[in-house]
Amino acid sequence: MFESKAGVLFVGGIGFFVFAFVSNALVPIFMYQDIEEQHVLEYVTPAKDDVFVTDDGVWYMRIDKPRPDAVAPPWLSEGEDGQWLERLGLPEAETGLPQRVTEDDNGNYHVARGLAANNRRIMTQFEDLSRRYPEQFEEHFGEANYENLEEALLLGRQVYTGEGCWHCHSQFIRPVSNESRRWGEVSETWEYQNELQRPVMFGTRRVGPDLSREGGRRSNDWHAVHFYEPTLVSTDSPMPAYPWLFEGSPDKPNRRGLALITYVQWLGSWLDSYPYYEQLDELTEEEFE
Repeated sequence: MFESKAGVLFVGGIGFFVFAFVSNALVPIFMYQDIEEQHVLEYVTPAKDDVFVTDDGVWYMRIDKPRPDAVAPPWLSEGEDGQWLERLGLPEAETGLPQRVTEDDNGNYHVARGLAANNRRIMTQFEDLSRRYPEQFEEHFGEANYENLEEALLLGRQVYTGEGCWHCHSQFIRPVSNESRRWGEVSETWEYQNELQRPVMFGTRRVGPDLSREGGRRSNDWHAVHFYEPTLVSTDSPMPAYPWLFEGSPDKPNRRGLALITYVQWLGSWLDSYPYYEQLDELTEEEFE
């Protein structure tokens, strides 16, 4: 086999294929080994945390000791009593609390982590769905709480995958060709270390735009109409219609339709730049009506 040029190229090709296949399996393992995978409720539900303030006004949170073989990031430090601390920063003037910290009615502090750093944003979208489509929402999800939000996100991910949305839409912003100017911040490893990103939806091509920063860019009713009949809001769109996600009209999304809209609005909601080109303000019941 090695006596001919074709034989050498054949063996080399097989070897390269094996190398590529193995490396694509090993590289993610090493990339993610120090990052614990999160489940949905872990990053949409704020947890009660052990928070305190130092004399100089800096907020800290007591945390578990990092893994012995993990390199501690600069915002982590070990206190005098051996307890590990995470620096949360100085309070903001408007709230009197650091950006990631909230206080409940019982005086408990909650610190959002990772994808949960801005978890209130996706809950706001979920509540907005309950107001726009009250009958359908109550029938399929009841009330807008974190448990039902988890259920909607998991189902929405299944619908997105099952309908083949990833064939025409990517979920990965590359650091090339000024993609960050078109779609938003370049994607980072930690964004994919969670239940809703497994397997990752990098996509195969971009017939439509990248969706990894779609959350908050358009309203829920826009997405409802777009899923029902894309050409109504985007002339000459090659995207197929999905009328089976509705009960006869775009203002009556069914369970799967509500879940898909929720999932799309979740994409990128954890970023500081969310929404990418517009601000999302929570409306009171009076303002909404």
